[in-house]
Amino acid sequence: MQNPIIKALVSTTIKQFTVNSSQLPSSQKHSLQVGTELEVSSYKASASVDHWEVTLKSPIGNIVKWFAYKPHVVILDTPDSALDRIKNLHQVGGFKVIPPIYQRATDQDRASASGKGIFPCDGKFPCGQVDQRSERIYLPFVMATRRQTDSMVRQAYLLLSEDIRRDTAFLIADRLCQNPKAYIKYIEDKKNIVLIGSFIGIDNYESFATFPDWLKELHSLELLQLECSIALIQSYGKSIVDIVYSMGDSPSNYARAFRVEMEKKYHNILESHGLGTSQFLRRLPWGADETTLVSFARQIPDKLKLKVVMSNPKFLHHYDGGATTEELVTSTLEELKIDRVYDNNFDVQVFIFDWKPETNVSNYKFKTYAPNTQQSNFDQAFVDNNIKSLSPNLHSKAIIVDGRNPNGAWDELSIPPSDQFLAFGSWGTLANSLGQTLAFAKLLHFYKGQNKPSIQRQLLLEAIAHDVFIIGHAQVQHDRSPLQNLLKKQPPQNRTQYHRGTYDDVLDVEKLFQAINQFVNSRMSMMMPGVASTKFTVVPQLWRVFESQVFTSDGELSVAGVFRKDLNPTTFDPFIAAKKVQKFGLDELV
Repeated sequence: MQNPIIKALVSTTIKQFTVNSSQLPSSQKHSLQVGTELEVSSYKASASVDHWEVTLKSPIGNIVKWFAYKPHVVILDTPDSALDRIKNLHQVGGFKVIPPIYQRATDQDRASASGKGIFPCDGKFPCGQVDQRSERIYLPFVMATRRQTDSMVRQAYLLLSEDIRRDTAFLIADRLCQNPKAYIKYIEDKKNIVLIGSFIGIDNYESFATFPDWLKELHSLELLQLECSIALIQSYGKSIVDIVYSMGDSPSNYARAFRVEMEKKYHNILESHGLGTSQFLRRLPWGADETTLVSFARQIPDKLKLKVVMSNPKFLHHYDGGATTEELVTSTLEELKIDRVYDNNFDVQVFIFDWKPETNVSNYKFKTYAPNTQQSNFDQAFVDNNIKSLSPNLHSKAIIVDGRNPNGAWDELSIPPSDQFLAFGSWGTLANSLGQTLAFAKLLHFYKGQNKPSIQRQLLLEAIAHDVFIIGHAQVQHDRSPLQNLLKKQPPQNRTQYHRGTYDDVLDVEKLFQAINQFVNSRMSMMMPGVASTKFTVVPQLWRVFESQVFTSDGELSVAGVFRKDLNPTTFDPFIAAKKVQKFGLDELV
């Protein structure tokens, strides 16, 4: 097997210690001219993070172990050495707490407190249990097996132009490091590569010292996966044209400072692999679940002119590091390569619902939300002054994002007045929802297919059904919501409860989804004009009810995500439960 190469990007110095080379005697350093290449037996990130620790194949001055400043050099792996490094990622990183992910579950696959993992044996695969997933290896741009990062992503990919899909590979670093060999053909067949990923949020931890060991190791793993993914891609001589990363849910006061620290480490890695231009060294935004959709939309060369109308630009968003709506709009548009305009010379416009000024809902505990007349009046005025007054010819250029509530619309006031609106979204943090919804809007705006109107309508109705009537606060989650009242009236033998957590009993899930399907169809036909003839089918995915798939009966872009094959197919198998559902997995991709 040929060995990796360390190549000097500039005239630099390798040394025996990671201190500034000016502090070392000549016997402890060695100069390299720009372009110099040295064969190495092994390499790893040193404890100082911004240096490589390399073991040379041929010693210099009888010394084989040297340190090189990352921004000044690049490691050129061979395909074999890059694959071998990924295979031994856990050993390379020296991880002691978090489990390996090579051909095993990623953090997104494993079971958690909020839902059952879809891997058998809690992610320890292979094991004694039969693997009943519909797909053993996911599409390389599917982050997790839930609607927002699975079936929606598959739909969005098919909206990309044929030349983008022909020339560009989209790869999530976690997935690439999980099953690298499965994606080699996809990489080899493309000219350009877009790399996608995120860094897990820090929750409420207020300093690095208070981080548990698993969190420290997971951040180190995410950085190492980025390094190894870049190395593997470059070993095949492929051009990385874009990298889309973000910082996950982080409500603590320390979040902003930590984001800056992670951004420095992230940029360090990019620079050390020759990706040090402004194209790559962008600010690390808040978010995570929207990154694949954002990466698709970023590849569209045409500019979109967007007008933004916010109910409260200064509201502070709990999970997005306390960023204001205005800050999140600015960073999201930058990531999506969307031009913001302030007059009526726009291609599309977005209306963003938020909490009224001086409102504090920072705890985000759903049951603490009490009816709020002032908020209702504030929201109603926003609707009356902006959305209801829209002329019908502007409906197809209008987007609605409900940022009042993570994981679901706050109430039905945000529902568009017609099925001609361009896009709707109210799932996740505001960074998630803005990124996903505006990415879809950009994809749809530039989509050239003759079936564009019907696909636009389908995606809009599926988003409304899901975000308002499957996971919405006022319609579903609140103790006195219409769905909860409906469930309380069921006969005892059919009665079940709706909650956002784990369901351990298959029969409970089946009974619940029978009720949800009836509820969604009745509410949509009642509250959305012109959709009475459209039937909606909701399919549970990964046991997390609030992240279930939804399909329209007349859909032209209905694509199944991952599901369990060992459960009742009339409830859990989208190909049986719904009509006109397409298969789009790794086999179809390559």
